[in-house]
Amino acid sequence: MISIVFRPLQTHEANLILELPLREGQDYFLPPPFPMATGRVQRWGLWKDERLVGFVEVVGRPPLLWISRLGVHKTFQGQGYGQQVLEKLIGQLRRNRRIAELRAAVHAENLPARRLFEKLGFSQLSQEAVDNELIYALSLR
Repeated sequence: MISIVFRPLQTHEANLILELPLREGQDYFLPPPFPMATGRVQRWGLWKDERLVGFVEVVGRPPLLWISRLGVHKTFQGQGYGQQVLEKLIGQLRRNRRIAELRAAVHAENLPARRLFEKLGFSQLSQEAVDNELIYALSLR
């Protein structure tokens, strides 16, 4: 039986997201990891049979959090794991009544990411790209 687990990454596991193999060219869409020292970073991993298949990094302070990084192992892309990561993250964040909104900056040309955020109910805040990024937002209340 396949086991799927979504949980916060431990400090010693943070390097796993840097080692997660992505499809060629996808690292262009990922900013560098946010420094853990700020205390405003949460990293979550999606594990399939004890193997990291996807992750999300969230930064900020309530009431507003930002998705700063989202990635899925290249072998598991196109199988719904990115959607699972975001659905599970949204479920976790909705339990915290202090968090009102979740946002993400998405490269304008990253059509798969844009479709994913829209499918999950995120709204595009502006039609104009700033620094080639579009801002998406989801109300958590």
